[in-house]
Amino acid sequence: MALTIFKVEWFKKLSEDANTYESTGIVLDQVKQVKVNLAIGSREDTVVLTVSNSNQLFDDLSLDDKIEVSVSINSGGAYTKLFSGIISDKSLSIVTQPNMYTVTCANLFEKFFKVLTPMAGDNEVHTADYYIRKAIGFVNDANKGGLQIGGVNVNPSITTEWVAAGNDVLTTNIHYTSPLKEAHRIITELSSKEFNKEDNYFTSINSNNDFIWTKLDLTTQTGVITEGTDFVSMNPKFGLKDVITQLIVICGPNPDNTGNILVNVYDTAAGAKYGVIAKSYNPFESGTITEEMVLADRVKHDPDGTGALVPASYPFITAWSREDNGLTETTTSVADYRTKFIAEARRRGRKRGEEKLLNLINPKWSHMLTLANPSTSYSLGGRYDIKSPQTAWVSSDQASDVFTREFILTGITHQFDKRGWVTNLKFQEIDLEQNIF
Repeated sequence: MALTIFKVEWFKKLSEDANTYESTGIVLDQVKQVKVNLAIGSREDTVVLTVSNSNQLFDDLSLDDKIEVSVSINSGGAYTKLFSGIISDKSLSIVTQPNMYTVTCANLFEKFFKVLTPMAGDNEVHTADYYIRKAIGFVNDANKGGLQIGGVNVNPSITTEWVAAGNDVLTTNIHYTSPLKEAHRIITELSSKEFNKEDNYFTSINSNNDFIWTKLDLTTQTGVITEGTDFVSMNPKFGLKDVITQLIVICGPNPDNTGNILVNVYDTAAGAKYGVIAKSYNPFESGTITEEMVLADRVKHDPDGTGALVPASYPFITAWSREDNGLTETTTSVADYRTKFIAEARRRGRKRGEEKLLNLINPKWSHMLTLANPSTSYSLGGRYDIKSPQTAWVSSDQASDVFTREFILTGITHQFDKRGWVTNLKFQEIDLEQNIF
């Protein structure tokens, strides 16, 4: 029988002013429990350690020290690194566990939530991955004294490290400008097909602290997971909690900033079935549809940055194009510019609202599986088919493997303690016809 061993290593930071840590880590034998949380999306991966305080280690572990967690399935065998990050928090419970304390660690994705990043000012066009490398470079520059995010060069035009980390280089140039905002918002926007004009991507930081930009491919099956063989229990959930039948799309202010442009998107069939369940929706992580259009036009009519809201002279040909025919608009007056601007903003808002609503009008399954044999071989973002005789997710003829529901792996949790190693997988149902989840 294979013996599972987990290892937690502590690397002290050598200098507060430089990106230097001890080359050899100290193995923390005092760790009694480890919980590793990995997920796709705009959140950092975390590790929570429960540590014995018998030797006052609580005082020695410093915030921003590096922690690495690895696992070996066979005693004395090679270790697989699950996590590398920095200590972000520690707490001591004197009442409930007087000899134990908790250390929380976050991978470097948490840096994206803290650094305000500029992405504006030039009239050039680049691919979305160029702008992402530029944003990561700014984050690294702002964090010179700490761990650096890998997979990028100081010069965003150089893609050697980016490709070596397994990331795509896109071919479609876009003009992307953005006011000062957190790097993760910029990266989330540029990872959307809406912005990069090619594909949808999700982001993560691997155990080597390289930035990973993975194409979301919901059409290719990653694998099949079978009850009894691959997993021993699951907790399916299905309900109306996340169902929305109406969206009020916030397109942003008018070009002269005199009011907001809103679009109502409603699914009649879903509304009749579940009732009117409404929420407001801004398609952008930060900013608005109209902000994108205004900034594009200002490059033409206000190159000196005087702050003019609308063009002063006419005829004026818009920098943006209509999404329904790809043509620019020729405007003849302020009123005409305003009318055509609002019409295009609503057109874009309706399109994005309808696309978003497709993923909200029907209840979807989500569930957690506990693996029969803990493993590091499952891929976040992978599409898996779940085979269980207790569900209707396969045909009545089990051997045919005709699956009626498909799932994407959105989260992985590993827990290690004196009882051994447990791996839980979190899945979300996907709609292959719409290529959404």
